[in-house]
Amino acid sequence: MRDEYMIVDDFQVKQMRVLVLDGDYEFGGFNRVLIDGQSYSFAPNSVMNWVVIKSKDNFKGKMAKFVRIIKEEQ
Repeated sequence: MRDEYMIVDDFQVKQMRVLVLDGDYEFGGFNRVLIDGQSYSFAPNSVMNWVVIKSKDNFKGKMAKFVRIIKEEQ
């Protein structure tokens, strides 16, 4: 299972950014996506290869890496 994808396109929908990836992702177990060292929560999309994050930045041409981040208990 891949965990890293090229963002081949992206576009804005209100406060959300739709990322078009270079392949269909499997997000089982992943709860964050890293882009340029910044962590974003994401929502899967019914369209294959699309994932949605809250951002107004442009990510076309960057790499997106799906990761699992576990919160430390206080």
